[in-house]
Amino acid sequence: MSVLWGVNWPMMKPAVIDLGPWMFRAICLLIAVIGMLILVRATGERMRLPPRALVGPLILASAINVTLWHVLTGFGLAYMAAGRAGIIAYLMPVISTVLAAPMLGEKLTWRKIVALFLGAAGLAVLIWPEIGRIGGDLRGPLLMLGSAFAWAFGTMLIKGRRWGYSPAQLTTWQMLIGTPPLVILALLLAPLPDPAQVTAMGWIGLIYASTVAMVWCHYTWYRILDRLPASIASISTLAIPAVGVIASAILLGEPLGFTEFAALTLVLGAITIVIWPKSAG
Repeated sequence: MSVLWGVNWPMMKPAVIDLGPWMFRAICLLIAVIGMLILVRATGERMRLPPRALVGPLILASAINVTLWHVLTGFGLAYMAAGRAGIIAYLMPVISTVLAAPMLGEKLTWRKIVALFLGAAGLAVLIWPEIGRIGGDLRGPLLMLGSAFAWAFGTMLIKGRRWGYSPAQLTTWQMLIGTPPLVILALLLAPLPDPAQVTAMGWIGLIYASTVAMVWCHYTWYRILDRLPASIASISTLAIPAVGVIASAILLGEPLGFTEFAALTLVLGAITIVIWPKSAG
């Protein structure tokens, strides 16, 4: 999941440029909804209507995890380099681990604290050069930071309740609810794209983002979240921005040097500390 989601950042960049943030996200979500419905059917499951008590929480979670996240990341990616955008978005694990203590009652152990420190240090190493490149335009970084808070809060909403759905069903319901508002906004606020103006890399990025990233990776993420504490599941995603930076260097020619490798080392150290088995004693 980390590798495929990390590669998604540079894959999305050409599609966002060719289609525009609104239309890119709207088309992605429409394709992803169809993909998730097929996945649910392939696993032999059926989409059950949510009970009345879950309707409100499901709408709120969908609005944050689907509508808000995709709007913020789509526009954030349009204003800054793909690898750096992914780095800021994945401050989410740091925010989630802190929120999990008061919101979910998860214990903030020394392992998690050390892992957070290493992970945050790795992200800081990568973000620091970005500060000098930002200049007077803070739109990209602020949008991506907003997406990090949105995903963290949305993770708490999902983990803090018994939904009675499988990961595939829960993912599909969120996309079914969160997609229509974004599509309506796209039709109202953005011109329809001209297919002839979309490059080959734009089409490839659109297909990859709407299928691999939005169907398989989202489904896998909710399976992980269903099996692990929110803080540990969130910290495990710290590898994604490191993969994103390296993939962006390979696919888009974005800078790759000592800072990126230093950050990767710190992030992998954070994950190792969290998932390493405890000693028998």
